[in-house]
Amino acid sequence: MYAVIEAGGSQHKVEEGSVLTIDQLSLDGKLTDEGQEISFDKVLLVSKDGSTTVGSPYVDGAKVTAVVQNHHKGEKVERYRYNRRHRFRKTVGFRARLTTLEIKSIG
Repeated sequence: MYAVIEAGGSQHKVEEGSVLTIDQLSLDGKLTDEGQEISFDKVLLVSKDGSTTVGSPYVDGAKVTAVVQNHHKGEKVERYRYNRRHRFRKTVGFRARLTTLEIKSIG
């Protein structure tokens, strides 16, 4: 059994018991606590026992429940700009803030 959910503006394929890393998850402007249970109502597709249900745009009554494991920063991404003949060089870098979730149930 698996489902496709929308979280943080991107789509993720999830299964029960799987661990998922997504962009930092905050509810009502506050960072979620570790161990907190979260439910996703924006379920795009559910596949169970060979039958597949596709929503338009979301599947009615479907819900995916997950538990927040931790918040962390991802790998550093560096970008380098260079303009020849103008003595221009600039390095820009950032580390994305991420949330790790464990999927508990698909219903």
